[in-house]
Amino acid sequence: MYFIAVTTKKPSEIDLSQELMSGLLSSINARSAIYTGAAIEPQYLINAKGTTAWIGMWAFIARANPELLKSLGQGSGLAWVTPAWMNKAFGNHVNWPEKMLRSHNLDVKGYKLVTIPFLLPKNETALKNMTQSVKAPDGSVEVFGFHEFDENNPEALLVAHETIARFIRKESPGAERSR
Repeated sequence: MYFIAVTTKKPSEIDLSQELMSGLLSSINARSAIYTGAAIEPQYLINAKGTTAWIGMWAFIARANPELLKSLGQGSGLAWVTPAWMNKAFGNHVNWPEKMLRSHNLDVKGYKLVTIPFLLPKNETALKNMTQSVKAPDGSVEVFGFHEFDENNPEALLVAHETIARFIRKESPGAERSR
């Protein structure tokens, strides 16, 4: 799963707190999750080794605390992956096909589209849709919603981000494409 958000900051500088993120997860009815406060630009979600942010987060927790991973699978608890680790592992290498990236207009003048990844156990209860966007108290990001990452169709993530970019350009005069 992932939240789609926008920011005017450099994404690697975003470090949303555990409390803020657990509140956001709770607001959509996610009771058990591996989560982070890192905001990653879509093009960096697959690192140089071909590992997605989601597999990276799972591996981080599996290595650091296998018992916690077992507990999460039973539907209780939250596991935090630090934004510093996420930004080091995902944030500087583009592993998407260039043609695919170019075919999606993710540019919005003055903003960066970002992804905040999280993982839920398969037995997670039904999630509630967000009825409106949510801004971080410090104004660093505005979250527009969440989607499921489909590793069999990763391009759907780019389509979802492009939809938000189109909405922002339409609703915010002056936020036209920055290319």
